[in-house]
Amino acid sequence: MKRDLIICTCNGVTAGQIEDAVYGGARTFEDVQQLLHIGKQCIKCKEMAGFLIESLAEELDDNTVLLQNFLKLAPVGIRQVQPKTRHGYKSIICGVIKYGTQYIVAMHLSKIPEKILRNFL
Repeated sequence: MKRDLIICTCNGVTAGQIEDAVYGGARTFEDVQQLLHIGKQCIKCKEMAGFLIESLAEELDDNTVLLQNFLKLAPVGIRQVQPKTRHGYKSIICGVIKYGTQYIVAMHLSKIPEKILRNFL
Protein backbone atom coordinates (compact mmCIF):
# COMPACT_ATOMS: atom_id res chain seq x y z
CA MET A 1 0.00 0.00 0.00
CA LYS A 2 1.31 3.45 -0.83
CA ARG A 3 2.34 5.45 2.21
CA ASP A 4 0.66 8.60 0.89
CA LEU A 5 -2.75 6.93 0.42
CA ILE A 6 -5.26 8.85 2.53
CA ILE A 7 -7.17 6.50 4.83
CA CYS A 8 -9.07 9.05 6.95
CA THR A 9 -10.33 11.86 4.74
CA CYS A 10 -11.75 13.86 7.66
CA ASN A 11 -8.29 14.30 9.21
CA GLY A 12 -6.06 13.60 6.20
CA VAL A 13 -4.38 10.61 7.86
CA THR A 14 -2.31 8.52 5.47
CA ALA A 15 -1.38 4.84 5.39
CA GLY A 16 2.20 5.91 6.14
CA GLN A 17 1.16 7.69 9.32
CA ILE A 18 -0.77 4.62 10.44
CA GLU A 19 2.24 2.41 9.64
CA ASP A 20 4.47 4.70 11.70
CA ALA A 21 2.00 4.56 14.60
CA VAL A 22 1.91 0.75 14.54
CA TYR A 23 5.70 0.50 14.35
CA GLY A 24 5.81 3.00 17.19
CA GLY A 25 3.82 0.67 19.45
CA ALA A 26 0.11 1.09 18.60
CA ARG A 27 -1.52 -2.31 18.07
CA THR A 28 -5.27 -1.61 17.88
CA PHE A 29 -7.59 0.80 16.11
CA GLU A 30 -8.20 2.52 19.43
CA ASP A 31 -4.45 3.00 19.97
CA VAL A 32 -4.06 4.58 16.53
CA GLN A 33 -7.25 6.59 16.98
CA GLN A 34 -5.84 8.11 20.15
CA LEU A 35 -2.60 9.06 18.39
CA LEU A 36 -3.93 10.22 15.01
CA HIS A 37 -7.59 11.07 15.75
CA ILE A 38 -8.88 8.82 12.96
CA GLY A 39 -12.50 7.67 12.92
CA LYS A 40 -13.73 10.24 15.41
CA GLN A 41 -16.04 12.11 13.04
CA CYS A 42 -17.67 10.05 10.30
CA ILE A 43 -16.05 6.63 11.06
CA LYS A 44 -16.04 5.70 7.34
CA CYS A 45 -12.34 4.87 7.64
CA LYS A 46 -12.69 2.49 10.59
CA GLU A 47 -12.89 -0.74 8.57
CA MET A 48 -9.99 0.08 6.24
CA ALA A 49 -7.83 1.51 9.03
CA GLY A 50 -8.59 -1.47 11.27
CA PHE A 51 -7.58 -3.91 8.55
CA LEU A 52 -4.36 -1.98 7.88
CA ILE A 53 -3.48 -1.80 11.58
CA GLU A 54 -4.16 -5.50 12.11
CA SER A 55 -2.08 -6.47 9.06
CA LEU A 56 0.86 -4.29 10.04
CA ALA A 57 0.81 -5.45 13.67
CA GLU A 58 0.70 -9.10 12.57
CA GLU A 59 3.60 -8.59 10.14
CA LEU A 60 5.64 -6.86 12.84
CA ASP A 61 4.97 -9.63 15.35
CA ASP A 62 5.86 -12.33 12.79
CA ASN A 63 9.14 -10.61 11.93
CA THR A 64 10.01 -10.17 15.60
CA VAL A 65 9.50 -13.92 16.20
CA LEU A 66 11.65 -14.74 13.14
CA LEU A 67 14.42 -12.53 14.50
CA GLN A 68 14.17 -14.12 17.95
CA ASN A 69 14.46 -17.59 16.39
CA PHE A 70 17.41 -16.43 14.28
CA LEU A 71 19.19 -15.22 17.42
CA LYS A 72 18.54 -18.51 19.27
CA LEU A 73 20.95 -20.24 16.89
CA ALA A 74 23.78 -19.28 19.25
CA PRO A 75 25.32 -16.42 17.29
CA VAL A 76 28.98 -15.81 17.96
CA GLY A 77 28.52 -12.22 16.89
CA ILE A 78 25.71 -10.23 15.40
CA ARG A 79 25.45 -6.79 13.92
CA GLN A 80 23.20 -4.67 11.84
CA VAL A 81 24.64 -4.39 8.35
CA GLN A 82 22.18 -2.00 6.77
CA PRO A 83 20.87 0.45 9.38
CA LYS A 84 17.72 1.70 7.64
CA THR A 85 15.97 1.91 4.35
CA ARG A 86 14.04 4.89 3.12
CA HIS A 87 11.24 4.40 5.64
CA GLY A 88 13.54 3.32 8.44
CA TYR A 89 12.11 -0.13 9.09
CA LYS A 90 13.95 -2.71 7.03
CA SER A 91 17.31 -3.88 8.27
CA ILE A 92 19.70 -6.62 7.27
CA ILE A 93 20.98 -8.41 10.33
CA CYS A 94 24.18 -10.36 9.86
CA GLY A 95 25.11 -13.02 12.35
CA VAL A 96 28.01 -15.42 12.71
CA ILE A 97 26.63 -18.70 13.94
CA LYS A 98 28.68 -21.58 15.30
CA TYR A 99 27.39 -24.88 13.95
CA GLY A 100 29.44 -27.73 15.37
CA THR A 101 33.02 -26.84 14.48
CA GLN A 102 32.03 -24.56 11.61
CA TYR A 103 31.12 -20.90 11.56
CA ILE A 104 28.37 -19.76 9.25
CA VAL A 105 27.55 -16.21 8.25
CA ALA A 106 23.79 -15.81 8.18
CA MET A 107 21.64 -12.89 7.19
CA HIS A 108 18.10 -11.99 8.13
CA LEU A 109 16.03 -9.30 6.43
CA SER A 110 13.87 -7.74 9.06
CA LYS A 111 11.06 -5.22 8.95
CA ILE A 112 11.36 -4.27 12.57
CA PRO A 113 11.55 -0.72 13.93
CA GLU A 114 14.91 0.45 15.24
CA LYS A 115 13.76 0.84 18.86
CA ILE A 116 12.70 -2.84 19.00
CA LEU A 117 15.74 -3.99 17.04
CA ARG A 118 18.11 -2.34 19.53
CA ASN A 119 16.91 -4.80 22.19
CA PHE A 120 18.40 -7.66 20.16
CA LEU A 121 21.72 -6.17 19.11
